[in-house]
Amino acid sequence: MRSTARAGRHKLHNNEPPLSARAAIAATYTCAKLDTKYKVAGANEFRPVSVCNDGAHTYINVPEVAGDLPQPYTLDNRTDEIANYSYDRAHRQFILDGVPTQLALIRGTGRGQLRTTFQRVR
Repeated sequence: MRSTARAGRHKLHNNEPPLSARAAIAATYTCAKLDTKYKVAGANEFRPVSVCNDGAHTYINVPEVAGDLPQPYTLDNRTDEIANYSYDRAHRQFILDGVPTQLALIRGTGRGQLRTTFQRVR
């Protein structure tokens, strides 16, 4: 007699997030339905396609950048503090922890420094 039980067998799940999570992630690339109230000033080289936040993270979608990537900084404490972030190369997106009021993308130092600043508007 053969047993029809499939003990120990489990359906393998792929690493894809659920559809709702994928939609939320995709929304950050276009800033659809997110807070997009920011003023941008400074170097045109880093001017983003879009900047937005979801209340927990700030997303800066930048154009293709020649050379080294800029470093994101928060400016809320009146000093340049390196932001805690990750960078999604496939989508050219900086993902910063938190929602600072002021931030900047900075590359270089001294006279050769390129800086683009972002001011959150409430």
